[in-house]
Amino acid sequence: MSGRKDIAGSAVLAVSLMAADGAAVYCYGLRALIVVVICAGVCVLCDMICTVARRRHLDLSDLSSLTTGLALAAMFPASVPYWVCVMSCVFAVCVVKHPLGGLVPPAAAGYIFAELSFPAGVLRYPRMGILAIGNITDGLYRLSDMNVFSDNSPYSDFEMMIGRIPGPMACGFVVLHVICALVLVYSHKSSLTVFLMPVVTTVLWCGVFDGADRARAALFGGMLVFCSAYISSAVGYVPEKKASRVIYAVFLSAVTIAVTEISAVESPAVYACVLCAPFRTLEKITSGGDDLRTEQKAKS
Repeated sequence: MSGRKDIAGSAVLAVSLMAADGAAVYCYGLRALIVVVICAGVCVLCDMICTVARRRHLDLSDLSSLTTGLALAAMFPASVPYWVCVMSCVFAVCVVKHPLGGLVPPAAAGYIFAELSFPAGVLRYPRMGILAIGNITDGLYRLSDMNVFSDNSPYSDFEMMIGRIPGPMACGFVVLHVICALVLVYSHKSSLTVFLMPVVTTVLWCGVFDGADRARAALFGGMLVFCSAYISSAVGYVPEKKASRVIYAVFLSAVTIAVTEISAVESPAVYACVLCAPFRTLEKITSGGDDLRTEQKAKS
């Protein structure tokens, strides 16, 4: 029964990510669809190859590699070179997912690899509109160059809310991500506390100490809502106990704010996901020790 629930939960996550990627395809056209297909296909293929190479059972109902590819595609600009998609997916699955056994979210690790290795292809964005299918080198800008979140921004707050702004191709649809996050919480595939706390605390912190521009940038840019909805709050990466989840949410919020303040990265929430991911492993080690002591007391 639990296996069926896991499959159903994974299917809900995959459908939610497909909805976000579908919105990107609507905004950017066929090129965005190609990016999604490449990321999803390469992740699934690499997962199958690694599973067979490790002589493990190939479970066709496991959608984790598919969701990794869908999430990676969402975090890239629609203009990303196709070969960057391939390299990032290979890294996410073959270097992170299988060797580390789920310790770190592979989609977040794959994006960080791409950002650090190929910044020109990942950190420059096209303006909203249908793109050519081929390699794109002109008409790409950094977000800071376009004044997207400043007071004199050419985009309204409503356009920011619905994602009609330049940036990662499927991460700016804040309203859609909130709806999907609530669906995931209802499906027991996500934690409401871990979803809300980093978003609320980071936006409030930026608004109080850095001004409205930084608050808008934190909420509508930087992948904060996207990562909180689909990655950092996912059941596989949050502690199982409710009290531990609250502690994890506080820790995740603090790390997100710290990365926002002390670094120049455009997507601090992605880095926070990776830095905080081992928290659940620590909980397992601690709870394992508690269970062992309880068993020893029972025997004595």
